[in-house]
Amino acid sequence: MRDFKLKRKKILHIIAFFAVVVLVLSGASVLLDPVRLGIRDEVSERERYNLSLLAEPEDTVDVIVLGDSESYTFFSPMELWETQGIAAYNGGQSGQRLPETYYSLKRMLKKQSPKLVIVETNMVFLQVGTMNEIGYAARETANYYFPVFKYHGLWKHMAEGIQTAYPPHYNGFELRTVVCPYTGGPYMEETDKAEKILGIRRHYLEKINSLCEKNGAKLLLVTAPSPLNHTTMRHNALEKFSNETGIPYVDLNEKTEEIGIDWATDTLDGGDHLNLSGARKVSAFMEKYLVEHYDLPDHRGEDTYKPWDTRLEEYKKECSKF
Repeated sequence: MRDFKLKRKKILHIIAFFAVVVLVLSGASVLLDPVRLGIRDEVSERERYNLSLLAEPEDTVDVIVLGDSESYTFFSPMELWETQGIAAYNGGQSGQRLPETYYSLKRMLKKQSPKLVIVETNMVFLQVGTMNEIGYAARETANYYFPVFKYHGLWKHMAEGIQTAYPPHYNGFELRTVVCPYTGGPYMEETDKAEKILGIRRHYLEKINSLCEKNGAKLLLVTAPSPLNHTTMRHNALEKFSNETGIPYVDLNEKTEEIGIDWATDTLDGGDHLNLSGARKVSAFMEKYLVEHYDLPDHRGEDTYKPWDTRLEEYKKECSKF
């Protein structure tokens, strides 16, 4: 009986210890929330679009765009706001991976009720192995439940008053006007072969779709024009996935002529990302596609969106310089 009581006491101590750890981590996560602290633009360049979207007033964003750096260079939400009054915002991050996309969307859905979520697909084919991806997924799970793991360095901002100056962005889109042509010629060669999509990535794409369905949003997969990243084998893999799951897929690499992409002027880094010129062309194409396929409201003239009108004027002013 005495041994049993000692074991029970030891177990209770262990449970109490972990309960205290959870409480401390939860409290620290609340304390070091960059959105709550109002320093979302000072955390890191990688996080700023994501955190800025999280800081938007509740239920004001109807279209959320997620993905890696391709996602925030191929599409300008301000173009869509000006012509259609559609409230779109880009929450992408450089090097974003699908587990991070999933948990980013979970955070956003606590404040927003989007009608459409667009996921840019470049990260589906990131060249890392399954174990690496599983480890990354575990880390992002921990970061979701205990954000202090990600933002533990924020005490420096509070203690030392550190400030970081980044270029302005417009709903997650920065004006990148550098021109570095792509000169490699045609890149979408005919083939019936398909590149493999890792099982864990397929799993997270399906989780993202289920999350959208649960929250009344539709999911759209889009591949940005990018000769350095995209191939017909990748297109075939995504098209097959789309056919199997019923998730719509648009490959803009198959529509570059229709869009009017000129690889001599519309890329900022030799065919990896689009510049402002290319993004405006893609935005015009996406406007037509979204209006045709989705019922998205026009919020122009609404008091809640006056800050968006201000951003649009600033955006147009900056665009006029180039």
